[in-house]
Amino acid sequence: MQLIEPEYMQKFSCLADACPDTCCSGWDIIFDEAACSRYRESQDTALREAFHQNVLRNEEPAADGTIPFARVKLTERQSCPYLRKDGLCMIQRHTEEKNLSETCRTHPRVVQFWGDGYAEVSLQLSCPMASELVLSDQPLCFSSRSVAQEKFKGLRYRQESSQCGISFRNFLITILQQREYRVQERLYLANHFFWQAAGLNDDSQPAFFAMVDAMLSVLADRKKVRAQYGQRKSQPAMQLEILRSLLLHRLQNIEDDELKDLTRWFFVHWALGEQITSRTISLYEKDCNAAESTFFTVHAQAEENYLVNQVFKAGNLLFKADGADQWIFLVFQYALQRFLLSAAIACSGNAYSLQEAQHLVQKITKFVEHDMLYQQQCVKFIRMLQLDHEAHCKRELFLRRSGFRIKTRNQDMTKERRK
Repeated sequence: MQLIEPEYMQKFSCLADACPDTCCSGWDIIFDEAACSRYRESQDTALREAFHQNVLRNEEPAADGTIPFARVKLTERQSCPYLRKDGLCMIQRHTEEKNLSETCRTHPRVVQFWGDGYAEVSLQLSCPMASELVLSDQPLCFSSRSVAQEKFKGLRYRQESSQCGISFRNFLITILQQREYRVQERLYLANHFFWQAAGLNDDSQPAFFAMVDAMLSVLADRKKVRAQYGQRKSQPAMQLEILRSLLLHRLQNIEDDELKDLTRWFFVHWALGEQITSRTISLYEKDCNAAESTFFTVHAQAEENYLVNQVFKAGNLLFKADGADQWIFLVFQYALQRFLLSAAIACSGNAYSLQEAQHLVQKITKFVEHDMLYQQQCVKFIRMLQLDHEAHCKRELFLRRSGFRIKTRNQDMTKERRK
């Protein structure tokens, strides 16, 4: 089997008891049926008793949308009861790694099979070690090697399909790695290409490659791209409303003092009250511009790596029923990372290190990316606001064409018939 993976995989190893944010705490921990059978029938008395005391037959979907066989009853500190005081796993210490559940063996890896002869492995940034490896100032490159399929035994994986889907995903990565453009310009182009190709099906390869040729021509004209990007219609009030609302919604369900303190700080600093005012936008944009020059421009490679890693592990976005929703959430998650990083940079007085950014991105990813219900709520909210905005624009255009003049004041729309 051919394995494609980012080169950082060769450096990855679990930090175990040295991990600053163990994956055995802070979220649901699920067991598959085979693992439960092993623990229930174990000859090790401690493992068997711990299983009967702490593992419950599952009755609801997990945060990632799957329906696990069983769920571990967490301690008062929201950690796994199998987590020992020395930071190591009781199951692994009593037996060996292959006896861990599928989820525990796989995390933070994302494994994807494209047919029978091609596999991919990458890392989730909710792991501190993964965040450090991905968010570096070195370009994210990929390597290929032959491996035995036995290597993936006992790991969770996604089964993908469609050669055109691979080509689409890979071309999105190509756009995101065009370093003659700023990272946000590349995301703008990738987003345009995504929605242009979103209506294709797996039999549309000629149309797809025609779109690729057209985008390559666009990429070659830097002056035109930058002019189009500069002329895009900015909607800072709506962007701030989305980020503020969805961030607050998530923080209600987590206990993390660092994120909550940062949220309290920027709410006061940016005057983010019940309404998004012109003063709020001015304060926010001032700090974002400062963060751009002091951090994001300096560490543009790390920002690129973040997006490339997210797109690579997303797999087939083009020909799946929820592919568009995944893309919307991917872009939202990137915007949320930038939003909170800009706040943290402003709070620090613009003296902010890449290591601090890696830590913050890892923490945000852990609480946001792994909650499927929250993802669905985010996408639904964003789609609703976009539809409301589009309806408002259509109504305004209709009224103008009908001979009415629109006046906007205090969010109330009045109209006067032209004389």
